[in-house]
Amino acid sequence: EEHIDLSEPRAREICDRTHSIAVRHFKDQQWHIHSILEIDGSQHEGILASLDSEYLIDYALSNDPRFRSHGRRVWSLETADVSESRIDVNEAFRQVLLRAGKPLPSKQLFESLCQFRGVGRNKLIIPRKGVVQVSSGVWGLAERDLGLTEQTIGKIESRIVNLILKAGHPLHLDSVEGLIRQNKEGEFSRNQLLAVCRLSDALSIDRHKRIDVLARRKHRAFAGEP
Repeated sequence: EEHIDLSEPRAREICDRTHSIAVRHFKDQQWHIHSILEIDGSQHEGILASLDSEYLIDYALSNDPRFRSHGRRVWSLETADVSESRIDVNEAFRQVLLRAGKPLPSKQLFESLCQFRGVGRNKLIIPRKGVVQVSSGVWGLAERDLGLTEQTIGKIESRIVNLILKAGHPLHLDSVEGLIRQNKEGEFSRNQLLAVCRLSDALSIDRHKRIDVLARRKHRAFAGEP
C-alpha cells in the first residue's frame, strides 16, 4: 500500500464528502463510486472532482468503518439495510420489469432502478438477462413481452446465421425479415428479430441495422480481408 499517495487528512476529507452524499442520496442502497462523483461534480464544492482515479476513493473508503464494500467499487453505508452481495445492475433491471408487470420507458425504468441501487445518469441499458428493447425507448422482458423463449431465440438466431453465411456478407434487417418470410421459416416480428440480434453472442447489429455473424467477422479480420 506504500504506492498510494493519499494523506490521512485528504482521505478523511474524501470519506466525509462521500458519506455526506451517500446519506442524502443513497441511504439504504448500494451505489457505485461513479455515482458519487457525478453528484459531487454537479455541486459547487466539487471536493472529489480533482481526484485522478476512482481507485483513490475506493482505497479511502476501505479504511473507514462507516462504509461497506460489495466489490467492484460498489459500496453502501455500514448502517444501510441492504443485501451483503453486490446487486448486479442488469439483474436489478429485470427485477424492476418483473415488479412492473409490463414494459417501461427508459426514464421510468431508471427511476425505479434507483430504489435498488444508485446508478449514474449515463448508465447504459444493455440487453442481457432477458431484458430487451421491445420498441423505441421502451424496455421489457424477452419471454413475457415478446414471446421469446430460449427455444425461440435459438431458432431465430440459427435462421439469421444461416442466411448471412449463405449470402457471404452482412444483411440488413429488412433483408433478413424478407428472406425469412419468403422462405416461410416462421412468423417473427421485426421487434423479435431485433431483440434476438441484440441478445445473441453469435450476431452483431450496427446502428444502420446491418447484421453480421461474429465468427465470420473475426475470421475475415484474422485473414486480413476487407
